[in-house]
Amino acid sequence: MSQIAHIDPVCGMEVTPEEAAGSFDYNDLTYYFCGTSCLDRFKANPPKYLEPSEEAPAPIGAEYTCPM
Repeated sequence: MSQIAHIDPVCGMEVTPEEAAGSFDYNDLTYYFCGTSCLDRFKANPPKYLEPSEEAPAPIGAEYTCPM
């Protein structure tokens, strides 16, 4: 049985609800997190992680490793 992966809004890692370090409900949606530090950062300021940013996108083919 495949598990649906969600994207941690803080670091961008894929997270399944069963393996998430935590979750948080905000604006009628549940967000899942790879680590408690990402969860804590999100809880402190959800709009910071949900609003589009001015940051440049990662190059095509780049791989991301969560710093947590």
